[in-house]
Amino acid sequence: MAIKKGAQNCPLCNSEANSGPSISVSDQYKCFQCEICKAFVAQLTAEEILFTMPREQRLEYSKKSIDAKEGTVLVIYFKRDGSSKIPKAVYESKEKWFGRDKF
Repeated sequence: MAIKKGAQNCPLCNSEANSGPSISVSDQYKCFQCEICKAFVAQLTAEEILFTMPREQRLEYSKKSIDAKEGTVLVIYFKRDGSSKIPKAVYESKEKWFGRDKF
């Protein structure tokens, strides 16, 4: 299930993580695979903001990602209307973002 596109720091826990584009959903999102946070997806804008947030807030998203039910993944994003400065998070199908062969 590891994404092998490139290694970078996880925007949630700051550990090393593999990251790459989603399989086809949108080029505005990046998929992550972290040993601590597990698999999650972040909108590119949200990823940038996450790195600037206090550690405690980022770890709340990490816990949500870890707690994702089998077959689901946490998706972190901003609403399109720009009404929020804090990223939203929802659970969606892991296959939708990572593809069938990735997990």
